[in-house]
Amino acid sequence: MKKTLAKGLALAVLGTAMMAGSAMAVPTLTLSDGVTTINVADGSPLDSNPLAKVVTYNGAVGSNWLLNVTTGQGNYIPGFLDLNSVDNTLGGAGTLTINFQNKITGPTPTNDYTSQVGGTLAQNPNATLKNGASFDLKIDGLSMSLLNFLNTDSTSPFTPMSFSGSDAFTHILGAGAHTIDMLVTISHKNVGATSFNWAVTTPVPEPATMLLLGSGLAGLAGIGRRRMKKV
Repeated sequence: MKKTLAKGLALAVLGTAMMAGSAMAVPTLTLSDGVTTINVADGSPLDSNPLAKVVTYNGAVGSNWLLNVTTGQGNYIPGFLDLNSVDNTLGGAGTLTINFQNKITGPTPTNDYTSQVGGTLAQNPNATLKNGASFDLKIDGLSMSLLNFLNTDSTSPFTPMSFSGSDAFTHILGAGAHTIDMLVTISHKNVGATSFNWAVTTPVPEPATMLLLGSGLAGLAGIGRRRMKKV
């Protein structure tokens, strides 16, 4: 009985370590103009932010997207992911994709999510085609929330048009490793500038709920001790 119990405890510790390793996977930013791709992992030489789980890239992407400052915050455990960026095209039309990827371990305390984004789009008002941006939240490769925005301003040159939107959804994350991607596609049909801040949040369990959970775990531990004594 003691050998079986020791083996079970060893497997439990190993499983916990593996899950913790998945939860601590490095947040990564990927920026691409279709020709040049830049990968920035947390703590890598291209990451200009010294904070853990916060990744910042400051520099050009290809020959057209010459001014870019992008920061992703991957502190998911309290229920928060954030991605913000300022991106300018100086040479004309172009498409920039920004992906902020985080890996977490399920199950999570809640299955409810809220995606909120706000920002500005600026462009040449004489252009027939308008600049736009889309925000696609993916969990394990499946699109959960998609928000699209288009610059409709046609009055003054490079006057930023403000945009904002939100979306709420429910998704069950079972046990094991999961991947969350915050994918942004910025489409400039002419010279322009785009800035945004995008947050994905989940409600933090209330203290009463956590107290009940703790009481339940303590009760299970007590039952386990009594059974061991009987054996």
